[in-house]
Amino acid sequence: MMNLEDYKLTQVNFTYNYYFPKLKVIFCHMPGSGGSFISRFLYMREHNLSENETSRDYKICNRLTRFIKIRVTDLHIYKDQGIYIFSLVRDPISRMLSLYKRFRLQLPLEEKNWRLAIPDEGPETFKRFVDCLIKQTDNNNDVHWVSQHDLLSHNGKLQQDHIGRFEHFQHEILNICNVLKVKVPSFQKVNYSKDIDIEILPESIEKIRCRYYKDYELLKFLEDKC
Repeated sequence: MMNLEDYKLTQVNFTYNYYFPKLKVIFCHMPGSGGSFISRFLYMREHNLSENETSRDYKICNRLTRFIKIRVTDLHIYKDQGIYIFSLVRDPISRMLSLYKRFRLQLPLEEKNWRLAIPDEGPETFKRFVDCLIKQTDNNNDVHWVSQHDLLSHNGKLQQDHIGRFEHFQHEILNICNVLKVKVPSFQKVNYSKDIDIEILPESIEKIRCRYYKDYELLKFLEDKC
């Protein structure tokens, strides 16, 4: 498992653009938008592994060594070489709810404190999560709280050939399989929605909308483009 200092390094460099040379594709992984499933699936097809072999391989690798990572500033170089670049984006409210569930259910306390600086006292409510999230500056090292627009763009320009919607997940998977001419995976995504009850206050929704206004502009742009 990746230690905390190595994990911080990946966050600082925002190296979540994964290059699969045999498939000739770069996947821009947006945390909280189904990216882990797609990254795993592409890794499996890239290395011609079965599901069991992929699981075994994942246990002995970590994100620093598993993928070839490309900076967003260099995406245009690969695009000019004919490499297909794509990503999935998600409504920010839905995305933050997903990240909150993972944050609350999966992460050890040390990582929670580093990621979001939530005080130890008090319940881990969604309101408290959002309030701490809003206090984060643009220089926060954790990629999970950066807007999808900022992760995907360079100098205000998008480099991706296709940006799909998480809300149409299976359709997007079928589309990328058709583009890459690879076998469709089985759809077994982890979902924590039934594990905890979440009180969602209107003020929390409004704070997310304000913080991630650029993401809503991106979603509107993609909608108008269709």
